[in-house]
Amino acid sequence: MLHDNLQVGVYPSDDFEDPFEDTRVTYDPAQFGAFIPDGGGTLRGRVSANGRYLACWREREKSRRGETYPEGICLAKDGTIVRTSELTEIEVATPANNGTTAVLRRVGEDDQLIVFDPDGVKVFEDTFESNVSAIAISPDGEYVVLSTAFPDNAVHLYQTRDGSGRYLGRTENRETSVLGDLRFGSYEGQSVVETYDIGPDSDLDVHENRTRVIDRIPLEPQIDVQSLSGICIVKSEDDDKFHFVPTSELSEIQGTLRIPGVQIDSTCGCSIEPVDSAVIFHEPKEAIESQFEFCLECRSETATYPDSKTERTRP
Repeated sequence: MLHDNLQVGVYPSDDFEDPFEDTRVTYDPAQFGAFIPDGGGTLRGRVSANGRYLACWREREKSRRGETYPEGICLAKDGTIVRTSELTEIEVATPANNGTTAVLRRVGEDDQLIVFDPDGVKVFEDTFESNVSAIAISPDGEYVVLSTAFPDNAVHLYQTRDGSGRYLGRTENRETSVLGDLRFGSYEGQSVVETYDIGPDSDLDVHENRTRVIDRIPLEPQIDVQSLSGICIVKSEDDDKFHFVPTSELSEIQGTLRIPGVQIDSTCGCSIEPVDSAVIFHEPKEAIESQFEFCLECRSETATYPDSKTERTRP
């Protein structure tokens, strides 16, 4: 959740010999005195999965004893601040186990994602018209994921490997509620992002259904569902995959799919008689979200993958 943050005490390094704990960090006044007031203060923060890194931020400019200290973010390693960056309108910042940090800002009416590498160099940024409801970074710092509220109501996945940002695509939320928690994990041997309404370890008094996993999204390029125009068909009860039939193949037979004798070809060249098929999905999105697998040949011939962010926006 965006507001599930720590209160972090920040103190001059000569005040503590062994400061390292989740809620307390030290700084060198000679190096970071322009960012942190004399005597320290309190910032909001989040800690990495391995506990070594803490990203903490100041949401508003601060004045003390006639001096002004800017809004911004600082990164602490093993209890000591190692870098600071001036940055306005920070909503939340979350670090990976190597110090790569994902930051969410509110810029005017939009939300902005910025990812910094361990040295504070910006890897990439992206902007969303829909409000961002949750954000997470993988423990190794190679993936960043966020969820949006309406009208988009989706999950967006990025890869940060090799010092650059690659957009891996958009997956629509399966539920009508806005997602509030995202977690990296594994399922059946595959690395995934798990989506939740409310995280499973939340102390909120809610029905257990609200803390269950809603979806598991593979850490791989996501099919651009909005580019698929046609239907998907599972040929028989014994089949574990579906075939894609483009709209062009259906132009002369719409409304007569289940009539005996009607025969159509999928993009992989498979001949199908709809009257004998087990399942017909009239929306490709429903097929992709089902338990059936996309026929590999149909997928390679048909599916496209986004090379830039796609978002459902207000009309």
